[in-house]
Amino acid sequence: MRDTSDVTRRLWSLCAVLRDEGVTYHEYLNELTYLLFLKLAAELEMEDRLPAECRWAALREQNEDTVAEFYSALLERLGNSEDSTVAIIYDEAETRLTSGAALRQLIEGIDEIDWYRARQNGLGDVYEGLIEKNAQESRYGTGQYFTPRAVVDALVKALNPTSSDTVYDPAAGTAGFLVAAGLHTSGNGENQPQLHGVELVHDVRRMALMNLLLHGLDGEIDLGDSLSRDPSKFQVSVCLTNPPFGVKGALSATQSKHMDFPTSNKQLGFFQHIYKSLAKGGRAAVVVPDNVLFEGGWRHQLGLTCWTITVCTLF
Repeated sequence: MRDTSDVTRRLWSLCAVLRDEGVTYHEYLNELTYLLFLKLAAELEMEDRLPAECRWAALREQNEDTVAEFYSALLERLGNSEDSTVAIIYDEAETRLTSGAALRQLIEGIDEIDWYRARQNGLGDVYEGLIEKNAQESRYGTGQYFTPRAVVDALVKALNPTSSDTVYDPAAGTAGFLVAAGLHTSGNGENQPQLHGVELVHDVRRMALMNLLLHGLDGEIDLGDSLSRDPSKFQVSVCLTNPPFGVKGALSATQSKHMDFPTSNKQLGFFQHIYKSLAKGGRAAVVVPDNVLFEGGWRHQLGLTCWTITVCTLF
């Protein structure tokens, strides 16, 4: 675990290069993700998913005069990859780096890390550590797409998903709940459950897929608005999620037509979506503000048995 923390710290220190190039906090992870995928594909022997001229070794061979142009072309080509996961990770990828010297500094900094030792502790944990670091040190993302690992693990343990479950997160963020559910079943000696999420923000979806991939998990993350979808068409056995807090205002006509109970509170809109997405006997663990389920008698209207304010089962 110490090796993982050390790697995370060293990678985050490279953000000083990004900052000097005018890259903002909320763009750090995107810039690092583009480069890290290439490096970790080599470390994990997944480079067969990439064209030979788009691999880490090809990028590393470029000098200061050629690397920036080469890298921009590489990003565009990977965005049109035949590999669907690679194509999504690099979809519309653009770098803010224009200095060949800065890009070379990042490449060399990543290359200098002892990836063999890091691999022994889990490369997925390295990436998740970067997500947490970004959430801690910038307002962007705090509570928006990152839920503390201790909270995630507690809720996953409470629901105890198995390989026969379909685990759903309608506000997937960087896929922390889906990753934890997959690791939970593998830790119990089972195959992973089906993992499915929906994320509204394009760049965050990119991070979610990277997070799943580096943890050795297969999952789908759709880009879109969960509340605009018909929940009855996607019945799941487990829902784990942390929907956005403090979002008020009238729901759109498309969102409202899927609600049994009118509301201007999107947290309650998400709760209805979750409730209607559960198959009979399904169970959900949801991070919500204090007393939200008791607002106007919602718990009784929805027919929920609550173990705590966040953990419910459909009967």
